[in-house]
Order: sequence, then structure tokens, then C-alpha cells
Amino acid sequence: MGRGNAPFEPVVSTRFRGGRDRRSADRRRAPRLQADRRWRDRRRAGALAGLFAGALGLAAHGRLYTPEQPDALAAIELSLAPIAAVMKVVEPASPYERFIAEAAALYDVSADLVRAVIQTESNFNPRAVSPAGARGLMQLTPVTLRELKVKMKVKTDPFNPRENILAGTKYLSMMLDRHDGDVPLALASYNAGPTAVRRHRGIPPYKETRGYVRKVTNLLEEARESAPEILLAD
Repeated sequence: MGRGNAPFEPVVSTRFRGGRDRRSADRRRAPRLQADRRWRDRRRAGALAGLFAGALGLAAHGRLYTPEQPDALAAIELSLAPIAAVMKVVEPASPYERFIAEAAALYDVSADLVRAVIQTESNFNPRAVSPAGARGLMQLTPVTLRELKVKMKVKTDPFNPRENILAGTKYLSMMLDRHDGDVPLALASYNAGPTAVRRHRGIPPYKETRGYVRKVTNLLEEARESAPEILLAD
């Protein structure tokens, strides 16, 4: 990976994970709730999509009681337009959402953070290989794979999407624990290695690493801003 000097201040300093004390419990709670809400919203949007299509079909064929058919159909379309807009927002970002959700829940890491790392590392290409030999969706290096083999007690196929996401999220979880939930430092360790972060007592002055941290944290901010708010009773 390239190295160079570039001024950079982390965009995100919120904690997505930590140890086992009360403060870490608070940190863990928010991301998990947001991830759960996003999955509930997708299910609700899917159900509402069926209602939307059914209502339009009934009105169009005269099977729904409507005093004035054209006006009633227009009213249905208008009333359900916000739902149609939300449905576009909550479509899955990738075909690997179920693996991301599984890994996020298993290792107590924000699904948005896992998704942002995958997008930055491989742009959701499960066959990606870097010049340094990092492989798969979360770009696991041979050194990382050896470490995870000891920690996880399993052999991971880096080109298997589920195994790669589980292993990469486990390693990300380890970096978050190492830095007490500090996301920028955890990302810097994920990219440049924890030794470099320790040696520089912070994000290393490497152009690639600082750009990496900036890109992932920007994606996290975008995920927060675009998260749909659907006020429906459970």
C-alpha cells in the first residue's frame, strides 16, 4: 500500500463498539437498533408494496368501491407515493445483505460499518485480489487469515462471500475492541495494521490509510442520512 503525508482529521468519532462495561453497552446499542430498524423497514416496505399494487389493481378494474373512479385512483396513487419513494431507498445495497446482517449480529458490529468497509475494500466484488494478496469482499490478507484461523478455530475460504464477511467482521471487531470502539482508529488498524497505529500513536501518516479512513467514514455518514424513517406501529 502507498504511503505519504496528507493532512486529515477523522470525520467520524462515534463509537460503534467497545468492551463489556456500561459505556460499551451504550455504544453497542445504537448501531444494532439502526440495523434492526433498516431490516424491519425493508419488510414493511415489501408488504406495503403488495397493498399498493393490489389497491391500484382493484381500483383500475372497478372492484374497489370508488364514487368517482379516476379521482379515487389518483387519490390512492397520491397517498401511497411516499411509500413508493421509501421502497427505492430501502432496497438491499448488495446481494450479501443476509451475510452482513449475520456477521454484524454475531460480532456486535454495525451493519452499516461492515457494508462501508466492503464497499471501500472491494466494491462488492467477491473475487477481488489486491497486489498485496488481499482477497475477497473484505480483502483479507494471508497474515490476517492466519491470525483468524487461530482465533476462530476454522479455515476460511476468502472467496466464499459468507466466510469472508464473517472473518472480516470478526477482525474488524477485534480492531474495535483494541481501540475501545474508536471507529477511525479501528479502520486505520484494519488498513495499515495495528502495529503501525500503535507506533504512530494514531492514524498513520500514510496517504492510502488516511484516504481509506476518510472514505469509510463518509459512507457511514451517508448511510445515517439516507436511513428511512417509517413511522408504523409494530
